Amino acid sequence: MIERVARAIAGAEYGDGFDRPWEPFLPHARAAVEAMREPTDNMVEAGCFVDDLRSDRPGGSKAYDEHWMNCSYRAMIDAILTEEG
Repeated sequence: MIERVARAIAGAEYGDGFDRPWEPFLPHARAAVEAMREPTDNMVEAGCFVDDLRSDRPGGSKAYDEHWMNCSYRAMIDAILTEEG
């Protein structure tokens, strides 16, 4: 994930679509991910909303749990992206 974030920062910085070095952005990426470690109230609310959908859960399958976790994670990240600040 740190590499993914570093590549995204590099892409935003260079903005030209060319493959540029992303390694110099690793410290920035690590700092960004560390800053997201503690969820905001909006993130928790978004993640809990997805949990409300679990009531239809078909018997506790691992695939369903993974799907639920992915949906919850995305909802929490979407909450970050919609926050102002």
